[in-house]
Amino acid sequence: MCRRLMLSVIVVGLFFLMTGCRTTQETDQVAYIVAMGVDKAEDGKVKVTYQLITPRAVGGLQGGGQSTQGEPTILNSITAPSTAEARDLLSSSMSRTSNLTHMKAILFSEELARSKGIGDLIAPFLRYREFRGGIFIGIVRGKAEDFMRETKPTLDLLPSKFYESFMLSSDEASYYPRTDVHEFYMRLKNPGGSPYTAYVGLNPLTSRDKPTGKKFPNDKTDSYLPADIPRTGTENPSEFVGMAVFSGDKMIGSLDNKEARIIAMLQNNLPRGFVVVTDPLEPSKTINVNLRNGSKPKIDVDMIDGREVIKISVFLEGEASGIPSGINYEQEQFRELLENEISILVTEEIESFVRHTQELGCDVFGFGAYLRPHFATYDELIKVNLEQLYKTADVKVQVATKIRRLGLMWRSSPYKPTATQ
Repeated sequence: MCRRLMLSVIVVGLFFLMTGCRTTQETDQVAYIVAMGVDKAEDGKVKVTYQLITPRAVGGLQGGGQSTQGEPTILNSITAPSTAEARDLLSSSMSRTSNLTHMKAILFSEELARSKGIGDLIAPFLRYREFRGGIFIGIVRGKAEDFMRETKPTLDLLPSKFYESFMLSSDEASYYPRTDVHEFYMRLKNPGGSPYTAYVGLNPLTSRDKPTGKKFPNDKTDSYLPADIPRTGTENPSEFVGMAVFSGDKMIGSLDNKEARIIAMLQNNLPRGFVVVTDPLEPSKTINVNLRNGSKPKIDVDMIDGREVIKISVFLEGEASGIPSGINYEQEQFRELLENEISILVTEEIESFVRHTQELGCDVFGFGAYLRPHFATYDELIKVNLEQLYKTADVKVQVATKIRRLGLMWRSSPYKPTATQ
């Protein structure tokens, strides 16, 4: 009985010792960082740009993102040997303590990613307790500081919501990937696939059309990289298009929006995406089809005579959303023509994607992971040059498409010509 009483007293005493809030801070003592940009600087240093919330301005935000008390965020750029030193130097320019727990995005300039790499900068983010693995990551086509300075959200009240909404809406068209620090680091350590991130940039808003030039005869849409989409207006010039691809921790190239969609398709992560193809029965017209994965793609990777052989089988489902010719594609024989047209286009796009990534020497999808059953141990796997195997791989692609629905019309018919025609 005495022992139980003593144990109870000790436990209760521990409760009192464990309470307290010495490490907490009031809201008016903290400056919350919502985004961070890293650019290359001279003498091996980095220029770190912090985007901080202005509490008083955010409190005065009205509809449409207009603040009654100034800009909702401020930018502060510091040049230092590392991001850790930049963080300490930041405290010398503010009356508040900086806090990273609410940060949404980290942006690296393309110059830094290509020359120095970002592996040494990513690693500390996963070790320091204020960083979260779910922080979104992207490569800027240009300078990260310029991107953050020119990015002015008009539809989101909170600046932090802008980055979050952009990444979470990536599956609307699958034209760029949703990438975070944890995923990038895991792919960096995984020998079965190359890392990649979203590719972002600033559009000059001059309506200048600068497609990548990759286009197939039956494809009626263009491919783009950031800053190349023909658009005008007074809205936010920032855009997320395509993806930056890496060999190790260094960026070696980029994929356009359509190639980014192929990645989503092969990952069984294409909930929707429009394609515009030539009308099989009226070549002067086009047909719009909304595609999605009908089932998980079948990927089979084998080693034959020392050469990697990749077989890709994709099944897509679609809904025709526009048939300007008015031809009755509801009929089975006509529908099969349309399905075949789409299958040919997607096959060409997948083959083009594979050739491009082979030329870059990076297995972005991660076909190398399918070779694991061919090795007895992990040590045997990492000794093999998987990137070199992928460069010379023989790839065979098979695509099947099924048009499940044809919108809200059950029977199409062409327009009747007028008397003057």
